[in-house]
Amino acid sequence: VPANTWVGYVSSTSVYGNHDGGWVTEDSEVKCKPGTKGELYFRAENEWREAAQECGWNLNIFRSSGLYGDGRSAIHTIRKRGAALGLSNDRNTAPEKNRPKAEAPTSRIHEEDVSQAILSAMARKKLASPCCLWNLADNYPA
Repeated sequence: VPANTWVGYVSSTSVYGNHDGGWVTEDSEVKCKPGTKGELYFRAENEWREAAQECGWNLNIFRSSGLYGDGRSAIHTIRKRGAALGLSNDRNTAPEKNRPKAEAPTSRIHEEDVSQAILSAMARKKLASPCCLWNLADNYPA
């Protein structure tokens, strides 16, 4: 791949780890724990940075929050979490034993908005730096 080629990598906001419900930006500290998906994404980001620097590519890293869209919604997430937590659908189970612990809000973004953000970045003729970092999330944490 020639130098000055546009390269994009879609990562995840999970690289930020736990910020105790606080807002994160592209400048926030990466706090992902070892052995998590966030750590794997962050390691991949660093490998892309090294390759881009070595090859002279214009790298764009997109840290996407949780996707929603066709087949991806809060209801789907709740159902998946319930299944992952082993929650029972048995009406005889006490409700308090069937309830997951409260969690901090999470960021989301519609899958079409992610596509639009990537296309917009591709259309930019000049990058602010050889590696640009973009957080992709809407303004409505759930």
